[in-house]
Amino acid sequence: MRHNSLVYAITFTTMLSSCATVQLPKNASVVESGGGNYLSRIDFSYSASENKDFSKAKLCVAENLSNPDIALQDSAGSFVGSYTKKYYQANNTQSVSGKGLFKYLDDNNSVLIANGTISANTAFAITDIIKFEMKLSITGNKIGLILTNISRAQQNTGSMANSGFGPIGVSPMSRSEEAYSALEKMANQIKSCIG
Repeated sequence: MRHNSLVYAITFTTMLSSCATVQLPKNASVVESGGGNYLSRIDFSYSASENKDFSKAKLCVAENLSNPDIALQDSAGSFVGSYTKKYYQANNTQSVSGKGLFKYLDDNNSVLIANGTISANTAFAITDIIKFEMKLSITGNKIGLILTNISRAQQNTGSMANSGFGPIGVSPMSRSEEAYSALEKMANQIKSCIG
């Protein structure tokens, strides 16, 4: 009986935490989809002290962003042989293509859209891979720096099958705060480069 009440308590706590959302900074936009809340957009735009050159901004993006191919792994399907008692580990890997860095480039209007991939180390030694699109625009001293199409995959899910990239939930234990911090660090490097 004690075991059943523990199971009920854990289930109830899980249900409560799935309804709650993490409070991210005001520049982060969240959308509701399929019964959950997900990080959809982060606006790191700012005003510089003087007019900025778009050529330098392009160089800053190229120096601070990359979009490599990613290998996602799991060991789902591993088992212990019933007769040999030997552990047979399945090492499953799926490759996700990185595409090119620049998706759109308009020198005349000082606008670019770049594909980016970064990693975020989280609690319990989990490494998350985060993909996004960055729209950067310059009008005088106004620098637009907006991230959209944000998705995440755990690099190695161990014995659970790796489902690949998906939206970043904002419920407790979803690691959305760590994802935001990693994206903010990357954006700050680009801002610092542009000046």
